[in-house]
Amino acid sequence: MRVKLYGYLRSLAGGFEIDEPIKRKMTVLEVINELLDPRLSRSLISPDSGAPSSGLLFLLNGKHVGLLNGLDTPVTDRDELAIIPVSHGG
Repeated sequence: MRVKLYGYLRSLAGGFEIDEPIKRKMTVLEVINELLDPRLSRSLISPDSGAPSSGLLFLLNGKHVGLLNGLDTPVTDRDELAIIPVSHGG
């Protein structure tokens, strides 16, 4: 399972990419909670609602997880999860 981090998330994680094998069925949420540093995962997912923090895109193999099964979308060892902060200007 490959997780790619963009923008300010790189500095929080100490790198651009995390590549960890997974040996069981997992969801996007489990990947975030179990493969990433706890401080980083808390900044990605709201502890109160369990929803993705606003201003972040979660793409699984290039598809927005909201179009799939949200954070409950199953992942495999060959998948790639990209987490991208979105900034808006005016």
